[in-house]
Amino acid sequence: MGFGSNVYAESNAFDGIAAAKVLSVFKGTAITAKNNLMDGAPADLVAAYNAANGTSLGADAGWTPTLFTRIHPPQAVRLLVAGAGAGRLR
Repeated sequence: MGFGSNVYAESNAFDGIAAAKVLSVFKGTAITAKNNLMDGAPADLVAAYNAANGTSLGADAGWTPTLFTRIHPPQAVRLLVAGAGAGRLR
């Protein structure tokens, strides 16, 4: 997150990385992060980042997305992106 950015991160799934390392902050002050999973378990990314870095990153980006068709549950991400990414061509 950079200076002046307003990031809204919902229903993401991360594997093999610590929750505290998912966010990169470059002078940003807040992010809305909800319904995210770390290695299959619910995770509070903002709290993890703040605890690891001794910061007080805010948990409200100040907006909510309105232009979307569907938000898949984070448990479905692995199946939905199977085969995607560099070196994963079939």
